[in-house]
Amino acid sequence: MQMRLSVPLLSIVVVVCSFVLLLAPSLTKAQMEVTEEYEGYLNSLADEIEEMVLYMDADYLLEAMSPELAERIGADVREALSPEQEIIDFNLYGRAFSKIDEMHYRIDAKYLIEGRGIGGTWSTQGLSTYVVLEDGPEYMTITDTDLQEALFMPSVENILEDFGVLLYLFVAIGLAGTGFWIWMIVDLMKREIPDKILWIILVIFAGFIGALIYFFTGRNKYPIKPTSL
Repeated sequence: MQMRLSVPLLSIVVVVCSFVLLLAPSLTKAQMEVTEEYEGYLNSLADEIEEMVLYMDADYLLEAMSPELAERIGADVREALSPEQEIIDFNLYGRAFSKIDEMHYRIDAKYLIEGRGIGGTWSTQGLSTYVVLEDGPEYMTITDTDLQEALFMPSVENILEDFGVLLYLFVAIGLAGTGFWIWMIVDLMKREIPDKILWIILVIFAGFIGALIYFFTGRNKYPIKPTSL
């Protein structure tokens, strides 16, 4: 006996498999855990980075970087740690450590920073930063980071540019997706579909993805129920 899956049931299977594939990188990452010894070492390096920022020591921070990284972000680091502004407090917290490969490690953390500059006192908390380090024969070298972006006083223009546009974009996409999802539910209820209950489960619980599947694979296969006069 040959078993055949209906289109909505097959679609549900596809959605479940997609979620499993999305979780696959997390399962792979778990195999690259940092040893307890290296975690303590990386923690001490994060403490040193905090001290470099608090002491406004741009030279020391740049010496800890690879020549390529120092050339790329050196001007930003010197500007951020220049005498024109003062770093009052800087803290890397919620640290997470991961091993990229045999030579490279990554520190992800949120940061708190408080400073004083020409524009007055400012502070930022809760945003994320990262540092990638390469293990050498004598010491570790910073090969990549966006730490320099955390050291500048945030401006209204930057906040609007970084968050405002994205916020409006996500809201617009969310509203459009919700509207499309509701439209597909209404359309589904109007049609004569033998296995309608499976389609309803797919569209409601798989959300926008389920609505897309119904739109492209099921919608045009079934007629709309005639309305009685």
